[in-house]
Amino acid sequence: MKVVVILGSHRKGNTLKTINQIEEKMQSLGNVEFTYLHLKNVNLKTCIGCFQCIQKGSDICPIKDDKNLILNTLLNSDGVILASPAYNFNVSTMMKNFIDRFAHLGHQPKLFNQHVLLLSTTAGTGAAEVITYLYKYVAKLWGFRSIISIKFLTPPYEKSIKHKNSDTQKIDNISKKFFNKMQSKNNYLRFHHVEQFCSLRAIFTMKQMKEAFPADYELYSSLKDKKYYYDIKVNTLKYSIALIQANILKLLIKTTFKKV
Repeated sequence: MKVVVILGSHRKGNTLKTINQIEEKMQSLGNVEFTYLHLKNVNLKTCIGCFQCIQKGSDICPIKDDKNLILNTLLNSDGVILASPAYNFNVSTMMKNFIDRFAHLGHQPKLFNQHVLLLSTTAGTGAAEVITYLYKYVAKLWGFRSIISIKFLTPPYEKSIKHKNSDTQKIDNISKKFFNKMQSKNNYLRFHHVEQFCSLRAIFTMKQMKEAFPADYELYSSLKDKKYYYDIKVNTLKYSIALIQANILKLLIKTTFKKV
């Protein structure tokens, strides 16, 4: 199994140390290969906010760097670890740029075969806010099969033996959980998967979107008769509720269109 670590720390400090401990534990459970992408070292330039990747497709991005290589690495993995220290109650600048550069995955999810572990370290506070942000605006939107998370307190002083033992147990538990997720053959869709699909399809198949968002219009028009991005059994109740919500959202968006 392959795990790709997206490390959003400027230093090789507590965040990396925690991931190394997770790697060691997971490798004791089975054959797991870790690949580290230190964002401070990769060729991923700053997003310029041109919106082309969302409107016309990710291949239209005018920035020439290793973005596509990074995406292929993610797509060829079984698990992804998104790791960032807490910087003023949010992700680091490098992690934010990584998220911005791959924002199109929120419109056209692709990471259906991957599980994700969200990890944040903090010297005091802010880790919870980091995890919330990564969960709501990255993990849920990019299509990951499952999402788990861990918050880690790494203060600038020596911890007690009790807390050190607690940390070790915490790492053991999350490592086993992540390992088991990747081993699982279950491709169960949660409600947020179905809800996102129905909502995006309802929005981007409207005729007003053909010119404004041609990439999304083309994709979701091809999925009009589908219940998800690929063939999979979808719970009827979940799908029905998601459709109702999607149609309400569609009506709300219609009110923003210029009347002809």
